[in-house]
Order: sequence, then structure tokens, then C-alpha cells
Amino acid sequence: MKPRFDGKVVRNAHWLQSIHIDATLYTESDVHPNCKITAMKCFLLELRVILHESRNVDIRETVTNVIFLANSSLSTNGNVTESGCKECEELEEKNIAEFLQSFVHIVQMFINTS
Repeated sequence: MKPRFDGKVVRNAHWLQSIHIDATLYTESDVHPNCKITAMKCFLLELRVILHESRNVDIRETVTNVIFLANSSLSTNGNVTESGCKECEELEEKNIAEFLQSFVHIVQMFINTS
């Protein structure tokens, strides 16, 4: 069964793009279609970094929301292992704006294939 994403994740991520967090995050900017689930798991791990680093209640609430929605969408594929994909730590570190732009792109990949 394919993961099902909806526009809520994208809207929340777009809102997050307006914030400033001084952090670099492991970012998959060129997701191969066969590595979507692996890449999404990396994005979710990095979103937890934002959650840990931020003291802003609105940011924390929005990030929690995004993590919840994305995990719910991935729940049917949680145990899928994709081969030949990069580990999270092998990804390039990028600023929050680039990270969120790539995150929106991968969510849209899921939406377009569901």
C-alpha cells in the first residue's frame, strides 16, 4: 500500500519556511523515486532536530503536526527497506529554507504518485 499524503503537510511546511532557525540539516535534494520512503524518514529525523532546538510554541506545534501527519502517511510502509539509498548522515547539510523546500518537493512526489 502506498503512503498517502495530503495538502496539510505541504501547508504546514510552507508556513515553516517563513521562520528563521539557525541550523543546518541533512537534506536530500535529489530524491530518487526508489528512495522516497528512506528520504522521508531522514526528513522526519531532521524535523525532530527543529523540534528539539526551537523554543517557539507555534513552531513546535507546527513541526509536531507535520511529523504526525507524515508518520501517519508512512505507517503502512514503515518497515519497507529500499536498497541503494543514502544514509541520512551522508546527505548534504543545508539551511532551514533549503531543507523545507526539499521536504515540500518530496511530499509532492508522494502526493503525485498516490
